[in-house]
Amino acid sequence: MIGRKIFKLSKLYVINPEAPKIVKKIRRYITKTLVPIYHLDNLFASSSKSFKLHLENETFRSIFCLVHHADDGELDQFDKSLLNQIKALEFFTVLITNAPEKNSRYADLVILKGKYGRDFSAMRDMARSFASDNPIDVEFLFMNNSMAWDYRKIESFVADLRKSPRNSLIFPTNSKYPVEHVQPYFIYIRLLSSSVNTFSESFEWIRDWRLRRSIIYFGEYRILSQLASRGWKFEVLAPYEQVLDTENEFRRVNAIETLAHDSLYYNPTQHMWPSLSKFGIAAVKKSLISINPAGIIDPPASIIEALDSLRSLRGKNDSN
Repeated sequence: MIGRKIFKLSKLYVINPEAPKIVKKIRRYITKTLVPIYHLDNLFASSSKSFKLHLENETFRSIFCLVHHADDGELDQFDKSLLNQIKALEFFTVLITNAPEKNSRYADLVILKGKYGRDFSAMRDMARSFASDNPIDVEFLFMNNSMAWDYRKIESFVADLRKSPRNSLIFPTNSKYPVEHVQPYFIYIRLLSSSVNTFSESFEWIRDWRLRRSIIYFGEYRILSQLASRGWKFEVLAPYEQVLDTENEFRRVNAIETLAHDSLYYNPTQHMWPSLSKFGIAAVKKSLISINPAGIIDPPASIIEALDSLRSLRGKNDSN
């Protein structure tokens, strides 16, 4: 089961196994040096709430929360489209942003994002808001703004999510490196009223970490083990092995070099991004376009180009 094992920080060397040995040694040394700093960040980080909503009436049966951050504070066209499409599906929309005054018209409720903890602390505080003396069944979709979604596929994406079992947490993908974990750029759940208060307490372990690597180590790498220890069930829409098989089949058909099937290094949202759409995730990671952190060969030149290519791939798939 994904995420059941608790991993020791000292073993988490985020290093490309294909890198030259000297590069590995340098990065391993840097990682070991910084590990105590991450522990200190975790030790002294606050877990106090930055906001508390009162979600106790019929208006809040379906809630969508988007956590947004941009240096200029502006929502891009893809975030605006996402909010509009989700609102049309009768969700109450919550936008947590570093610039609420600029974005007040784009959601039913706009909240100032906390300084630390990024989307993890926002998830904790949203979950806290579900606590109620008279809970009701709740549908909850939580996202950060790291992905650009194809607005034409939002309705079918939500329809697929709504087919999931109740009280089961749905994540997009899982990754194998450096430890097995989910990529929580969205979380979805259909909560029964009897589980709402348990859910509201299930993210109390999240702290307002200051460092990005602390968030990855203590948040992203451990979210499933933390939730599993609290009895939650979970699924991923696009399991790593299936995405890899889909990607390699596409590459074979198009005479492109395939990915090594025994490699654990690949990041599904970077190395295998075209294949995610076959699992209902019609989106592209914005960082793939802006900085290409995984060094993908010949990446899309723009988000529009990437989304157009996904539509083309889906079209070919539908005609077969």
